[in-house]
Amino acid sequence: MYKSVDSYSANHGPVYNHRLIVAIFFFIYIIIIAFFMVNIFVGFVIVTFQNEGEQEYKNCELDKNQVWACLLCVRSSPYVTVLVVVAIQFYDDVGRHSLQ
Repeated sequence: MYKSVDSYSANHGPVYNHRLIVAIFFFIYIIIIAFFMVNIFVGFVIVTFQNEGEQEYKNCELDKNQVWACLLCVRSSPYVTVLVVVAIQFYDDVGRHSLQ
């Protein structure tokens, strides 16, 4: 990178920091390439984990989400049993109410 930044023209010696646009190009190039390499690596890891996860349900007629839904239904139970008691009010002929 330093030699390309210091280059001047053919048959001339190097000039210190003559072409700074080349340094900017190299800097942007390195950042973009690093981003794409990380992106490819992360994509490869995700695809590999998805394939390994699907191998577990290879011989099953249900897909992974359906299996998890069935397991959730089978394993679920209420946390608290609630007994609801309702008080019924009866009104007599005069309009007074009495609780029974």
